[in-house]
Amino acid sequence: KPVVVADDCGADEYIQSGSTGIVVTPGDAGALRDALRTLWNDDTLAANLGASAKCAATDFSPDRFFGRVVEIAEEAVRRNATE
Repeated sequence: KPVVVADDCGADEYIQSGSTGIVVTPGDAGALRDALRTLWNDDTLAANLGASAKCAATDFSPDRFFGRVVEIAEEAVRRNATE
């Protein structure tokens, strides 16, 4: 499903507006209405945003996150061992 979010802090780190969702300014009811209306009237856009978001979400999975944490920790240990 496509997402529409108000970016109060950090949503743009996860959602690329127009590609993996639609980001609107917090408190801008008109922008929210327009985004929802656009998706309501454009099934192709809604499907494409949803599919792109699903693919992008794999980058933020718990397995991917914890795997990266382990990589960073191992790199830190290796650097510390050579100093």
